[in-house]
Formats: sequence, structure tokens, C-alpha cells
Amino acid sequence: MKITFIRRELSENSESVSAEDILKFSYELRTLTRSEDCIGRLGINECVVLVADGELAARQLVSRLHSTSTLSLKESLHISISMVTSLSGETGLELLNRLDEAPLSTH
Repeated sequence: MKITFIRRELSENSESVSAEDILKFSYELRTLTRSEDCIGRLGINECVVLVADGELAARQLVSRLHSTSTLSLKESLHISISMVTSLSGETGLELLNRLDEAPLSTH
């Protein structure tokens, strides 16, 4: 799954995402995932989570992430999530390309 986040309210003097936002978001994401899930940061405001236990576990994680306000830092961040399930014989690069093209859902 891919998770992106941006500041909800942007003013002329504020950054889109601060270093403090990134650190807090990263901490909350780590507390909401299991130790066997693999988390990687793809960009300033984009992370990927690999879930080895299959689609059901991934859907449960998506639900958990959408239902908590701690990940959005008490609603100060707008969170978007997309998810794909690996296909038999698919390479890692093919999976990531499909994930990149998957529409983001927001809640």
C-alpha cells in the first residue's frame, strides 16, 4: 500500500510538510503497523507498506489507518491511501508501478 500525506491548511508562510510532521507521522505509522510489515519512505510525503500476510491483512491495516486520528496528527494532515495485491510471477518493480498508478482513496 502507498500512503501520502499533506498539510490540511496551507498558508503563504507554511511549508507543505515540515520535518516535525514527517517524524511524527513516521512514529505513528510505526505504532499502527506490525513488526513483520515493511515500511519504506518513497518521498517527502509518501510511504509504502509491504504486508506479507495477504490481502485480508492489508485491508485490515488500511481500515486501521483510516480509523485513527493519530496518523493524521489529530487531523492536521490529509492522508491518502492506495493498495494493490501482488500477482503471481510479478516482479517487485511491476508491483510498485501498479501501486503508483492505483487511485488514492481519502477518508
